[in-house]
Amino acid sequence: MICEACAINNYGYVNGFSTLKAAEAHRRRLFDIQYLFCEMLTDAFMAQRGLKDINDLTGEQADALLLLTQELYNDLIPKSAKIRLEDIAEQDVIARYLAKKVKKAGVFLGMIP
Repeated sequence: MICEACAINNYGYVNGFSTLKAAEAHRRRLFDIQYLFCEMLTDAFMAQRGLKDINDLTGEQADALLLLTQELYNDLIPKSAKIRLEDIAEQDVIARYLAKKVKKAGVFLGMIP
């Protein structure tokens, strides 16, 4: 494990960013896209179950959902698409792409107790 500053510094070096600020912004974007996917999938799960609030999830459901969303993000979205998404400035374009993946992933939500 390395500290956040070192991770950003290394990310900038490996990916050829000229400033630490640029590397930090781009690296943050990586996480924002994954978080959005997980949030959209969580919303889909809650809609399927008729849940109104995140606090309505049981601990078991929350844990299973967290693991499943991470696995599906990695399984359904190829690395090349993740790279392209990082460079898209329009959030609605990203959301539309992810919505298609969430729709495909909906069948897996039934695996959660």
